[in-house]
Amino acid sequence: MKSINKKTRTCQDFKQTKIMKQRLLVHLMLLLFSLSAFAGGIVERDINNRKESFFKRNFTHFKLAQRRAVMLKSPELAEELFLSPPPPPALITFTKRVSSGNDDAEERLNNGSVSRGSSDLELGQDNNKPQIVGIRFRDVTIPQGATITNAYIEFTVDETDYSTANFTIHGEDTDDASGFSSSSYNISGRTQTSASVAWNSVPNWDNVNDIYQTPDLSAIVQEIVNRGGWSSGNDMVFLIEGTGERTAESYNGEQNSAPNLVIEYDTGGGGDDIFLEAECGTVGSGFSIYSDGSPSNGAYVVWDSGDQYGTPTNQTEYIRFSVDVTTAGSYKIFARTIATHTGNDSWWVRANGGSWVKYNGITQSGNWGWYQVHDADNGYNPVTFALNAGTNTIDFGRREDCKLDKIFITQTGGAPSGSGDPATNCSGGTNYNIDAVDGQTINTCSGSFFDSGGADANHQNNEDYTVTFCSDDGSNIRFDFTAFNVENHSNCGYDYLRIYDGTSAAAPAIGGKYCGTNSPGTVTASGSCLHFVWHSDGGYTTSGWEADISCVSGGGGSTNYQVNLVDGQTINSCTGSFFDSGGAGANYQNNEDYSVTFCSDNSDQIRFDFIMFDVENHSSCAYDYLSIYNGTTSSAPLIGKYCGTNSPGTVTSSYGCLHFVWHADGGYTTPGFEAAISCVAGGGGGGSCSGIINPGFENGKTGWSDGGGVNVIAGGTEGSNAISLQDDGTWLSQSIPVSGGQTYYLTFDAKAVDNPNWAEVYMVWQDASWNDIRSAIQPIYNSGFESFTMIDKAPSNAAYVTIGGYKEGYVTKTLVIDNFCLAAGPDLGGNNYDLSCGCEDNMLPNPGVEIHDPSLAFNYNIGPNPVERLGYSANNNALPPWTTGLSSPYMFYVDDTGNTVNNPEGDYFVILPGNGDCWLSNLNFGTQLNLVDGEQYIFCFYAASFDVPTNGSGLPTGSANSNQESGIILLEFDFTNSGVQTVAAWQTPSSESWSNLSWRKYSYVFTYSSADPIENFYFTNARSNTGTAIDAVTLSKLDCSATQSSACSAGSIDFERWTNITGSTIGDLITNPDYPNNPDISGKLTSFQGQVNAGNNYGTRVRGYLHPAESGNFRFNVTGDDEVWLYLSSDTTFVNKTKIASVPGWSNWNEHNKYPQQTSATIALTAG
Repeated sequence: MKSINKKTRTCQDFKQTKIMKQRLLVHLMLLLFSLSAFAGGIVERDINNRKESFFKRNFTHFKLAQRRAVMLKSPELAEELFLSPPPPPALITFTKRVSSGNDDAEERLNNGSVSRGSSDLELGQDNNKPQIVGIRFRDVTIPQGATITNAYIEFTVDETDYSTANFTIHGEDTDDASGFSSSSYNISGRTQTSASVAWNSVPNWDNVNDIYQTPDLSAIVQEIVNRGGWSSGNDMVFLIEGTGERTAESYNGEQNSAPNLVIEYDTGGGGDDIFLEAECGTVGSGFSIYSDGSPSNGAYVVWDSGDQYGTPTNQTEYIRFSVDVTTAGSYKIFARTIATHTGNDSWWVRANGGSWVKYNGITQSGNWGWYQVHDADNGYNPVTFALNAGTNTIDFGRREDCKLDKIFITQTGGAPSGSGDPATNCSGGTNYNIDAVDGQTINTCSGSFFDSGGADANHQNNEDYTVTFCSDDGSNIRFDFTAFNVENHSNCGYDYLRIYDGTSAAAPAIGGKYCGTNSPGTVTASGSCLHFVWHSDGGYTTSGWEADISCVSGGGGSTNYQVNLVDGQTINSCTGSFFDSGGAGANYQNNEDYSVTFCSDNSDQIRFDFIMFDVENHSSCAYDYLSIYNGTTSSAPLIGKYCGTNSPGTVTSSYGCLHFVWHADGGYTTPGFEAAISCVAGGGGGGSCSGIINPGFENGKTGWSDGGGVNVIAGGTEGSNAISLQDDGTWLSQSIPVSGGQTYYLTFDAKAVDNPNWAEVYMVWQDASWNDIRSAIQPIYNSGFESFTMIDKAPSNAAYVTIGGYKEGYVTKTLVIDNFCLAAGPDLGGNNYDLSCGCEDNMLPNPGVEIHDPSLAFNYNIGPNPVERLGYSANNNALPPWTTGLSSPYMFYVDDTGNTVNNPEGDYFVILPGNGDCWLSNLNFGTQLNLVDGEQYIFCFYAASFDVPTNGSGLPTGSANSNQESGIILLEFDFTNSGVQTVAAWQTPSSESWSNLSWRKYSYVFTYSSADPIENFYFTNARSNTGTAIDAVTLSKLDCSATQSSACSAGSIDFERWTNITGSTIGDLITNPDYPNNPDISGKLTSFQGQVNAGNNYGTRVRGYLHPAESGNFRFNVTGDDEVWLYLSSDTTFVNKTKIASVPGWSNWNEHNKYPQQTSATIALTAG
């Protein structure tokens, strides 16, 4: 089975090595209010037929100068890939620029003459005369034998060149390259490396000072550093020759723009990565240790003796960690913390008794988070600590009452995820292996419970053991299972663990038999004891389990699953109870975001009977809510979004699993919810996971065909096994009968190990004669297991779908897949869209591309819709700050003001018609969007596939193809150091018609790192024979707590101003790259009245909250000079804002009736 896709093209493919470090000089006209865009605002209310005009200080999300919003409609289908972008690899990066005028030279090939003093370097040819260019880099500090992972040379454009150019690059095959001399043939006469790199079809160099990089030169560098005589600090020479011409800066022309060598390498070392628990350090007597279920080892440390801002004076005032490292050097320290003072908490930190570092400005609240230690007295810059080979001390000293769970010491690593790896400094109490305590009753409230293999080995075959654990103080004993992997069977007929709520197997059973990865989760006794029964047969052995032992007040019985304690897990169970984070007896907490999947542990459907539901109420559930999805992720069909006392009632799955998403904001908390878990035959309607033989590979390769070099391996996500595609060009497949015209959802888990050349999972639709009709492709880039959902509608003549995987690359570069599920599901399309994303305050200017150059003529059509072409030769800067990067002649900007297409947001969207076309935003994430190091952010957008017929000139013909293909869209980041990287890829479903596109929501979560800043990002159409439509792009913070805590105070509204904004429209402001993240002036106003005649050429945004003193009907009026937009949201979120009034031209500050648009319609508001 060959790949149907035959490779995607990335945006970097079309650019062919151009690094887009230049920035578009977009002359944004902008606006604003020469007098004041918010010069005045009047609210008129009508209460009991009595009219009154008044000024109100606190408005409910009045947002000036923002794009228009679309009302949220649900349900909708969304895919959320909670992947962190690939963090900068644990590699060392070496950079060296040419440092002498004699180190970059040219030689004419016809006579061997060498020039060392030119002000530029003509690569290939000089005035049609072939030449070879030599470039020498001194003091290349790469160790002998280091593994080179990437290498390239950066050239800065000195002259524009448009000729066809093809170059070949060699290195000089020598231990320590000498400098260039003026002797004839001094460059071409050097011995060349056997490794060479072709730099073909070099793109046009069309802008002076642009920076271009060569292809990967790692093979050349590897050959040189592998030489027996190579030593770190030697010099290295590269030789370039070929046809065509490209003119680059030389050292003699511009020293700071001379050729620059970048090498990434791995020495095989990298220092030590060490995790240490705070409570297991030497804790000073001034601290307290608290236990609960949220920290990694069940406990954390906090200073309880009041804020003391001076440096610690003795050991009672700090926590000391003893750290053994094998490699001396500079180490980063990350702390897993919660700020008790949510605005700003702090520690003192030092190493080996050195100077204390003020680790201030910790704002992580609500949930534990990892942050690198920084110096608040030195610009809050991250710091490193010098550690010696051997034993070192690290001290965390008291300053404020910040909670500390764990620290992480590393030379090359980044912030860990979750709770990180197990710590090395905790004994964890007594370890109880079940074989060692067989038949005993253990009285304890601490320690760890293991299978017979303990912490590091598998259990044994043919085991039958029992043990009873009871609390040693009369409280309720609790077991938190942190790992569980037992041989799987549909009825747990092989190996299993049983748990009883008492002292013997005569007590009530909790949860039935546990096997596979169906973890018991958290189990609490209703009394003081739990009884365990373990059985293994003579077959496979696995890693077994680990559970932390503790005691609590309040009983358990059948397993209670609190949403905060099972966050991110998949629970396989047909018994138990499901609670909010407050459990059975308390309210849930503020600022919570959790998700969990529950699946039946047999062939039945899982059912939840909600016996209590009380969540903060809101008309559209914008505050706190529970969303339930009919499947394993939030990409599955949405059953409902619930709040108030609108209980879900009884919910039964259609696909064997239900996925829950819980959100609580920073407002009120209530008792939450409780549901009883059970399983029933049948289901809630729709399809179910059926038809695939051996979907989890627990029976080897039964039911599957393959191309050889495909093997069953241990370590699956569901059960014990997974399938690994190893040989180059191999494939895996199985065909399943389907119904034509039905939409199907294919879910699976997959990972690409060691970066294969290409890896994909596919669906191929076939007719009754097994002829291929069309296909859908999901590329796999992620190195760890991720869950995917492909959605596509079977063609009307489809009788089968063949599913499987395909992979290219060396045998160690593998594609691993597990846990397939194919189910019928609802169609896409329609108008149910969810525009919320993260904290909902969009950081991107002009994100919905509603603002464009007013001179656009829209001279072309797709169906009934006017469209305009965008490309290098036409309108490339018409949607600032967006621009194009195309392999096709043009991309298309669609006008849907006639509402003939079901686009998610506003009146306009874009289409990338060809494979390799990309749409990019030239916005530096650090300097323009102000992303914060270590902070998590989320991208959200909608995309749909649609093939747009074009003529020979690349222009739309006006028609719409009836035969539509599924597509692929890539999200690519351009990193300062790593270059352009694909960080996520998604399959986009085919569309039935132009008027009803199959829009699907996608999201991507990443952690920003200033160590390798993101300079801009690209959306790329990565499949032939189809186009990709994009709309509603949002970039937002993921954690809303900081946004909520910074809300304006009572009696004031937030004010921001951007200066030097020419023009006279709101569009001129919101397309400016500095909007909305970089205002020149900001502050607070105590009146919705701006300064009159404040200046010219500026733009302003004012926003806040409205608290009506009385309920009634209200009208709003606004004045300003020039254009003004006034928004009101129906709740506290940005996504539900609606434009209610505007000044289309200009008005005097007290001129309230110049335009009819200045006054809103009557709006009913409720006091509060």
